[in-house]
Amino acid sequence: MINMDDYAIDCQGLVKVYRSRKWQRFIPPKYKFKEVIALDNLSFNIKRGEVFGLLGPNGAGKTTTIQSIAGLLIPDKGSISVMGVDPITDPERVKQIVGVVAGGNPRQLYNKLTARENLRYWGNLYGLSGPELESRIGHLLDLMDIADRADDLIENFSSGMIQRVIIARGLVHDPEVLLLDEPTVGLDPKASREMRSLIKNQLVAESEKTILLTTHEMHVAEELSDRIAIINRGKVIATGRPDELRRRANGGVMLEVAISNLDSELMARLAHNGIRVVNTRVDSENPSISYLKLQAKDEDDAIQKLIQAIISQSSARLLSMRVREPSLEDAFVFLTDQDDREVAVNA
Repeated sequence: MINMDDYAIDCQGLVKVYRSRKWQRFIPPKYKFKEVIALDNLSFNIKRGEVFGLLGPNGAGKTTTIQSIAGLLIPDKGSISVMGVDPITDPERVKQIVGVVAGGNPRQLYNKLTARENLRYWGNLYGLSGPELESRIGHLLDLMDIADRADDLIENFSSGMIQRVIIARGLVHDPEVLLLDEPTVGLDPKASREMRSLIKNQLVAESEKTILLTTHEMHVAEELSDRIAIINRGKVIATGRPDELRRRANGGVMLEVAISNLDSELMARLAHNGIRVVNTRVDSENPSISYLKLQAKDEDDAIQKLIQAIISQSSARLLSMRVREPSLEDAFVFLTDQDDREVAVNA
């Protein structure tokens, strides 16, 4: 049994509704009121020293959740504890405990200042100064492997280097908890790999930070996260280790196939045989070739039915086929689609 003191972050029953009004051109004038439920009884917890992935489609409530944990937004209902501190009643204390890093936004830094000057500026805002701050800056420059560029202007940095400085900025006050919002967005493959290595080795293994990670890049979430919560429409719909979530993708296997002369009749036959078409796309250079991602519970049965369905269509040809286990992306799509269908049925 886990003691509550083992949790770095504990969110219970969070509710946040955004309300707006729009003026209608009537006489007399009227207003149209609109409500958007950003958080709908959202609950999860994160252990100390854990990397916890928070995944969800656009508008699922990830940003609202991060802002609430950081003490930047007050939820309408629910409770939050960050290292035993309530960000609703003591936001200033939480800002000393939490570091927030939003990826893909270079405006978080001042281009006409050097990396060292940027960190000094942000350190001053946290009340740090003198030898203590300079020592902290030197440590962060070494930690981020940018000491040799410390006195270069930010405007001369690559996107990967800028992201390293942004993370250093979030760590300048040595927070116990780090909220990483899309830390690899906009980075090229090499820079993204370096950033993932930095998070795993320097931030987790060396500095022992607790990290809440949001990303749309499933391979990043799978590589870095100890546990993952998938949220949709402001609520948690699944929680578990990456391998546990993969197994929840309706079980079975994924088939990636290329078929020439695919038509609606063949698609219908596949569905009738219990094969789920996850997605399909047409070859940009040869429109007669279609690529399908199929999902089925039994590999041998699915392959047999697929071949039979193609043989029954005289013009169709199976060009290639690859069988693999469901990925985290497959689980994400399956679970969010399933939740959307349940919402539509109950609406």
